[in-house]
Amino acid sequence: MKIIRKGDKGMGELFNKLPNKKELQAWIETYGEYDDVTSYDVPASLGHLMRLWEEAKSEYLYKMFGGQFIIEQDFTFEKDRREIEDSMFEMVTNNKFYNEYMAWTRNFAGNDYSLRCCLAELIHYSHLTINEYEGETFSINIGESRVTVQKGCKPSRILGKIAKLANIDGYEDFRLAQSRIFNDRFSKGKLCLSIHPLDYMTMSDNEYGWDSCMNWRSKGCYHLGTVEMMNSPMVVVAYIKGNKNMPFGRCEWNSKKWRNLFIVTKDIITGIKGYPYQNTDFDKACIKALQALAEKNLGYSYNDTVYERTFSDAEETAYFEDIDEEVNFNFLTYCMYNDFGNDNTTHFIFGLNHPSTIECCYSGPAECMYCGSIVDGEDFEEPDTVICPSCAEHIYCDNCGERLYSEDTYYTLDDCIMCEECYLNHREYDPVDGEYHMRDNMEEITVIEDGAKLSLTSGTKEDIQKYITNSKTFFTYYPEKLPIKHYTYERTSRSIWGLDDYHYTDTCTYVLKSDISEDLWSEIMYH
Repeated sequence: MKIIRKGDKGMGELFNKLPNKKELQAWIETYGEYDDVTSYDVPASLGHLMRLWEEAKSEYLYKMFGGQFIIEQDFTFEKDRREIEDSMFEMVTNNKFYNEYMAWTRNFAGNDYSLRCCLAELIHYSHLTINEYEGETFSINIGESRVTVQKGCKPSRILGKIAKLANIDGYEDFRLAQSRIFNDRFSKGKLCLSIHPLDYMTMSDNEYGWDSCMNWRSKGCYHLGTVEMMNSPMVVVAYIKGNKNMPFGRCEWNSKKWRNLFIVTKDIITGIKGYPYQNTDFDKACIKALQALAEKNLGYSYNDTVYERTFSDAEETAYFEDIDEEVNFNFLTYCMYNDFGNDNTTHFIFGLNHPSTIECCYSGPAECMYCGSIVDGEDFEEPDTVICPSCAEHIYCDNCGERLYSEDTYYTLDDCIMCEECYLNHREYDPVDGEYHMRDNMEEITVIEDGAKLSLTSGTKEDIQKYITNSKTFFTYYPEKLPIKHYTYERTSRSIWGLDDYHYTDTCTYVLKSDISEDLWSEIMYH
């Protein structure tokens, strides 16, 4: 679909020089939720949408980048342990020796569950990843030979000894495969620092199987925050670029194996939180690269020490013994999810003349990606959209509160809008009117045989329980149309651990079977 846009207002030097405008516009049109737009106005031009980004990055980041939008540098790094574990897990579970070895452990250990666990731990992918056995020390006898497995030993060496003594096939191929993965833990890649708008929008979209609440393709619950970061005068996005690009439509863009956002001011350069994992080496490399750019192109000066702190709150005070200073940190956002605090580990360097309180809001303006208007973050109903309420009248499920998108199926029930899941799981059939209603709007009724003989205002717990258990229950939206009665009785419930009994009062709302019609009884029994 060809989209006709308003004229290119607000185009400036940065926008004119910006590369990959085609990809940027395609991304916004593909994942910018234009299908949800109810406005009859045409979308703003790309130049107009980028005017706030241009204003923000023109303050000093574009100068700091030396007139570039993305700076790449070769980077040799040790792979994250989880990445190596994934490779080791895939190798182990598809390896002939692993299957032969596990079959042998079952026969060898028999019903000795503890021994079976120890032998399985020896070949666990997490131990093979670091080539160190972290389980308990144990010994086994194979024939006339005794094998002792000590905590801290090399599992590959012990597995080789067991394979030889027990005649388990395939060990050499297994050893070579494990060795290749273990020795290939260092990798070369491209470390990118970017102020390109598309890198902010795609900060959590990639082809490497991870995402976050900033994801555009799956409409992450905070992806409006990517626009605030794009329009921030102080935020840089850093990432490890993968070998394969991320395709969308007829375009493609850099796919991020890892990324972090960095705040750059004259007082501090700090990472926020790395995704999909936190990596100290990556953070330090980015900070040092940003420091060099700020000192060279802006004339800023920083302390060379890279500090590491784990903050539980976005506002926190920390003491630094080497400079004998106490510094108060307070980092704020608008719609952007604030990853400062939450027990995240952060790396940073100080400016030489930093104040005792470093406080800033690192969000830029929240901007509608259809009309381009600046919208107070509080005016967005949820930060899960980049389209303002004036352009799109968003619909929400009245039962669970989840937003409903243009491609979602939804229903109207009892004058309420319901998503498909709530409609299927939170409704009941009403035999009184033959319609479905929301369960929360209905009353549960018990049909009791006339033999209850309780007048039903008195009676023992056993009496009422007997007739409730052997009766039929249904829900109705119209309890006033039935000759219902209420019976209150004491109940006892035992705690989950069986230590205490809890006594409480329960109420049975009921009708006598003789007080309802045969047609209604048939409906109740049928449904």
